[in-house]
Formats: sequence, structure tokens, C-alpha cells
Amino acid sequence: MGERFQNTKAELRYQAQWKEMDKKYQLTRMKWFEKNYEKVYLNPSLPKDKVPKKAAILYDEICKMRKERLKEEKGMKGEKKMETPLTLDEYFDRGPMYPVPFKVKDTLYHGISHNDEGRLKYLRLRQELSPEDKYYEPLLWSFGYGWKLGERAYPTIRGHGRVAIIKDNFTRKSGALKIDNPLRRIPFGPKCEVETL
Repeated sequence: MGERFQNTKAELRYQAQWKEMDKKYQLTRMKWFEKNYEKVYLNPSLPKDKVPKKAAILYDEICKMRKERLKEEKGMKGEKKMETPLTLDEYFDRGPMYPVPFKVKDTLYHGISHNDEGRLKYLRLRQELSPEDKYYEPLLWSFGYGWKLGERAYPTIRGHGRVAIIKDNFTRKSGALKIDNPLRRIPFGPKCEVETL
């Protein structure tokens, strides 16, 4: 199974490489066409019969693509301007956590904890959020284990795999045997021996 998984990884890399090369090739052709369109196709010395009709259509498409690209670049510049770095005073004043939403904060002042309202409900609502939704960045080393787990991609697990499933009673993470294992039973008397498997 390991070989097949590695082969599919290699095939995916190979396909991605070809897609990237094809994209670069297309961009190179488009850039050449943009630079040399006027020299080749709008040249008055060439007869109009030799100029392909698709060239004009392609040139119009390139103009549209340029306009879209300029809009995207302007949008990116605007986003970069908005992301100004914080000064040290702002960094320490903001605290480690995001501000609490108003609706959640409002539950704190309505009802009492004895009736599953008020403070208790507020704490439960805050507990439902994942750490990355509550904190700006991981505060402790232990936060790294569960930080942004939703964004990580795991390979899909098949429902009916060919490899046999190793059950929980076979091994433990700690290396200890299961409690009802005969090797862990206490002998009944002083002369009793431990059962052998």
C-alpha cells in the first residue's frame, strides 16, 4: 500500500509540474503576442489577406485580461496598505484574545449560573470556539498541537480498505498490555504460575 501511495504522490507531482509548465508556456506566448502584435499584424506593408482574423479577437481578449490584471493588482495594493504592522503599545494593549462578540458578552448579564444562564452559559459559549477563533496567536507550546487543525488536509480514509484493521486491544500507545490480559492477572495462590499463551 505504501508503494501505491508513493506512486500516486509522484503522479500528482508530475501532473502539477506539467500544468505549471503549460501555464508558463501559454504566458510566454501571450507576452510575445502582446509585444509583437503591432509589428506583425498591424504592419501596413503586409496585405490584409495574410493577417489572420483570429488575431484581432485574441488581441481584444488580451486587452480585457490586462484590465482585469490591473484591477487585481490595485486591489492587492489596497489590502497591503490596510495591513499595517502594530506598534508595541497597540500590541500589548490589545491583549492575547480577540474581542468577545456582543451577543456572547450579553449572555453574561442575563440570568444566573444556577439556571444554566448568565456566567455558565457565557463560559459554555466561549468554550465552543476553537483556540484559533479566540486567540490572535498560540500562547503556549501545547497550543501548537491543535492549532488550526481544520485547515490541515489529511488523506481520505477508505471505508473498506484491503489492509486489516488493527484493533485497540492489540497494542497501546503507552506500551502497557490490556488489563484483562492473562499475563497481567494476579496468581490465585503461592504456588500458582502465570498462564502461558
